[in-house]
Amino acid sequence: MKFFGILRRHKSLIGSRIVVNTFGLKRYSVGCYTSPHIKTIRERITVGRLGDPVSTQAVNSLFQRIKDVLDKAVQLEMGHLSHFEVLTAVAFNLFAEENVDIAVIEAGLGGARDATNILSSSDVAASIITTIGEEHLAALGGSLESIAVAKSGIIKQGRPVRWFSPISVIDLF
Repeated sequence: MKFFGILRRHKSLIGSRIVVNTFGLKRYSVGCYTSPHIKTIRERITVGRLGDPVSTQAVNSLFQRIKDVLDKAVQLEMGHLSHFEVLTAVAFNLFAEENVDIAVIEAGLGGARDATNILSSSDVAASIITTIGEEHLAALGGSLESIAVAKSGIIKQGRPVRWFSPISVIDLF
């Protein structure tokens, strides 16, 4: 499985959807993990060529299978494991179980300190960065420069980095 790390502005899913749709049309099995959701948390995790949300049954079943590991993580983090961290664990485990060819992973609040930033350089096909905006000023240092530094944490040494534009992402794989 190869991963594409996506960093985007809070209100735009277009970068992730373009990558998912491009690989789906090329008949790859694609997993996608995004945030936030609009109606249900199932929207955050999609699997397959069509990008359909994961079923409620699949989320519940997987959560029950990894619950012991999550409980240990809560203990290690002294009782603090965020909703985003739990959903990230669920998504990564689901993608491994489904043996997806490509996993499109959106960073959450900030790339450097993000739960999605556990991927090694060898696992990442490319990092894709869309525009950086001011929606996280307070949490990421108070300036566009500090936001850019934090979000650049998704960049992996020796792996390509692309700024979002209408590119042929299939050429990155």
